[in-house]
Amino acid sequence: MPNRATVRTTARTALRSDSAHATQVVDTPVSHSPGPGGKPLARRAARVPVHALGTALDDGRGREWLDGASGRLCSPAGQSHPAIAAAVAQQLGQMAVLPAGLEPHSEAHAHRLASRLAALAADALCAGAALDPDEPPCSIGVRLCAQPDDAWRMAIGAALAWHDESGRHGNTGRNIVLTDGLPDAALRFALHGVAHRADRLLGFARVPQPRLVEDKFVKGQPADGARLAEAFRQTVSLLGADRIAAVVIEPLGTRHGVFVPPHGYLEAVREVCAETGIVLIFDERHCAFGRSGAAFAAQRFGVAPDLLVLGDVLTNGALPMGAVLAADGFAEALNRLGADTLLESTPTSSGPLSAPSSAALPAASSAPTPAAVAAAHALLDLCEREALFARAAEHAPRFLHDVFALADLPVVSDIRGYGLLAGLAIDGMHAGARAPITAAALQRRLFDAGLIVQTAGDMLLLAPALTASRAALDEMGARLRAVLSACDRD
Repeated sequence: MPNRATVRTTARTALRSDSAHATQVVDTPVSHSPGPGGKPLARRAARVPVHALGTALDDGRGREWLDGASGRLCSPAGQSHPAIAAAVAQQLGQMAVLPAGLEPHSEAHAHRLASRLAALAADALCAGAALDPDEPPCSIGVRLCAQPDDAWRMAIGAALAWHDESGRHGNTGRNIVLTDGLPDAALRFALHGVAHRADRLLGFARVPQPRLVEDKFVKGQPADGARLAEAFRQTVSLLGADRIAAVVIEPLGTRHGVFVPPHGYLEAVREVCAETGIVLIFDERHCAFGRSGAAFAAQRFGVAPDLLVLGDVLTNGALPMGAVLAADGFAEALNRLGADTLLESTPTSSGPLSAPSSAALPAASSAPTPAAVAAAHALLDLCEREALFARAAEHAPRFLHDVFALADLPVVSDIRGYGLLAGLAIDGMHAGARAPITAAALQRRLFDAGLIVQTAGDMLLLAPALTASRAALDEMGARLRAVLSACDRD
């Protein structure tokens, strides 16, 4: 293990630049109180962060950490941003819960939020059609939900509703959803939570992750996605395109490790879905709002889905919330579901999107709280005022350079990265290792060294806030190297 004092010494300046809570770094006692069966409880129970600001966290007693995971990949503006906290506090002081019987779409702030999201997503969903005078204008529907999972289920429901239109691609037998690997619990739960025709949904099938063995240590998008695109086509053919209702994938994978789509892969998926009448849904609950260097990964990669799902990233992780965004006919499908907050906006010559033209009947019990809406507005204001998406694109090259410099360490078997997102695959049995090591064990060591990261299987995920200072990013890389280098000496 590296000497903790040595690992932290150079970080104090970085922490002070990111947090008013930064204090002198000292070691604190570790609790080994017995738990059930006489086994010790979590050994970090005495060192839990209680303050957070930006990328810096502390326990109020001198111990500090750098947040290398943006909360849970849902805080692009960093922890406890003052502007967002103030907006939430102000709204809670005015009204915390919508009164019974009040239609959510009549609440002005929620309606305006949907309009702002529609404008932000115009490039991601309309694929330039609105700029072509020979094409009809692109309308965008937005549904706001109380929970991220509500949005995911509503997207599936909208896909099934769209297929219910008579004469569309022989839709009656479409009862399978292809995904890129949702957890089994989420799959089972979704079967009971789809709002439209859940009885006809047979189940889910998994799409292979877009990654080839020879693409190890490739920074950004791998060059050739043709083989993976062909594998996707074969999966669709094997299951039967006429039985698949929707394909739900992360355009920039985070759930099961970092997966960066190779050039041409997403384009091929889009093409197959368009040819066969399959609804393409992008799950951007973790990769939206600047992680890729653009507002949406769909926009960054230039591939327009039919539906786009957002989660707690909408509120910077402050409060639960979800949203479904849909273009053209899919917005009408959302409308048929009876959306909580649904509007349609149409590009005009005077601006990218006009004022809302229609709203659907609400379901108030699943509408987002006023405080969540206030947090979302504050985050959008911050993204505009501080140009956070452009800042992420600016910092990404150096961030990726520093992370990929760790490729010389034996314990690292692969590195993947795009924008301000990187994943390090851990080889726990690499040559020269004195004892096996797992990503979870390294996550605990990094915590001891003052760096918080996320894990997914055998991979460490690094996803710093878009607001992180250059000094903080440099220190994250230094702590990673110190801990990972020590694996061969243990």
